[in-house]
Amino acid sequence: MLNHQYINKKKSVREAFLWIPSNFNLKPVTIRKIPACDTIYDLKVALPDDQYAKVTFVIGALEIRAPGDTSISEPTFRVDPTPCTLEDD
Repeated sequence: MLNHQYINKKKSVREAFLWIPSNFNLKPVTIRKIPACDTIYDLKVALPDDQYAKVTFVIGALEIRAPGDTSISEPTFRVDPTPCTLEDD
């Protein structure tokens, strides 16, 4: 599931970093899975010039709803528009 969503979101990374050459292969170099009332995935995606994009998925988040309603919200996806390093958290 994560890989499929990542592939579909490459365009969003390119939209956040318009300077990435079209022939540059975007790929995650770190993935951190954080279980909570949902599942959070933090990824670092390699960019040119030893820079990285921080990408966050939130999957399966539960929201406050009417009693008995256990529906799950839509996954969210965010790309931080500021390049980072591997050491940045």
